[in-house]
Amino acid sequence: MPRDVLNAMVERLDTAPVFSANERTEYENRLVPIKNHIFSQQETDVVDAIMRDKRVDEETVEEYIEHVYAWVESETIENDRGEAIEPDPLKMKVFEIEHLGRFDEGDYDGTDPTEGVEAFRSEKVLTALNRHAWRNRDEDFRVSDVDPREIPVIETVLGSYDWDDVRRTHGDLDPSQWADPPSGTETEAVKQRTLQNMQELFGYSAAAAELTSRHVMGQVSYRWD
Repeated sequence: MPRDVLNAMVERLDTAPVFSANERTEYENRLVPIKNHIFSQQETDVVDAIMRDKRVDEETVEEYIEHVYAWVESETIENDRGEAIEPDPLKMKVFEIEHLGRFDEGDYDGTDPTEGVEAFRSEKVLTALNRHAWRNRDEDFRVSDVDPREIPVIETVLGSYDWDDVRRTHGDLDPSQWADPPSGTETEAVKQRTLQNMQELFGYSAAAAELTSRHVMGQVSYRWD
């Protein structure tokens, strides 16, 4: 592990004749920020590996934006058969609950949004983009012409996740059991997928994925509850 290499280096500084006393002190002073930087990257890798299957593809995001635009403007959407259809309230609700994590069932009456959801769609989604471009679009305009990353609340589902997202998605995950998770638990299932994803996404070896994830989860367990 990187921290093992760093620790071994600092332990041998006193007996290494090529380093002066000032150089030894400088190295020791840099050790903590370097370790923190490495851990931050390892933590990001583990979170991204855990949440790999939850990442939202841009096509799904574009569909949500299109339905919100049409819903706010009281317009219709053209489906794949060229038919004009109403924006789908269920699709918007599912996206807002499952992907954005901004609302829950209590924020809807069936699929009808409450005032808070309505304000979110109008103020946080639509006004984040150029409303004029939508109102004055021509027949060649597509929502895909808009960069979803221009909308801060949308960028979150296209960007990186954090531990709050992990906790919300995997409610029964227990970081304290990561090293040796009980059989049949969510922790065991999440760990198996995470180790595989770390190897596929970031090039970890099986051993490095195991050790890195253990180290990260060991630190996370102290602040999980």
